[in-house]
Amino acid sequence: MVIVGVPLRRVQLLAGHSDYATTDKYYAHLPPEGDDGAVAKLNFLR
Repeated sequence: MVIVGVPLRRVQLLAGHSDYATTDKYYAHLPPEGDDGAVAKLNFLR
């Protein structure tokens, strides 16, 4: 979700992380402008 631009706060809520730092640690390094090749493999986004 982060790769396609979903805000980290929304990912935190959906993942059920009580601490924002947990979400940040595991997902913040995945920027929205990430690898287009990886995103292209997600068929449901087309």
